[in-house]
Amino acid sequence: KLLLVHGRWSYQRIADMYSNFFYKNVIWALAVFWFMPFCYFDATYLYDYSFILFYNLIFTSLPVIVLGSSDQDINSKAALAFPQLYVRGIRGLEYTRTKFWFYMLDGLYQSAVVFFILY
Repeated sequence: KLLLVHGRWSYQRIADMYSNFFYKNVIWALAVFWFMPFCYFDATYLYDYSFILFYNLIFTSLPVIVLGSSDQDINSKAALAFPQLYVRGIRGLEYTRTKFWFYMLDGLYQSAVVFFILY
């Protein structure tokens, strides 16, 4: 039960969290990157320091709490009854390069929206 049920849930959770953490950091870093030419590459903050602290607090802790409480796509009895569902994790079908690059391109787009619309 530990491997088929909790191992499957854990793999899906980790695959989703990797994508989420890369996405949030790409938005943050690229918004600062867009800001640099407009301030002549000096050390000016794009965001107030309290926003810097709250951004990492909110976008690092809240997704983990929400996903941790609602990450079971199927119940444990179904995961035990159908062990072939675990194959998606073995073959690496949950966290793929396509998914990674989709999140990176979406982060690029979102950072441009955050900077150029709100600046």
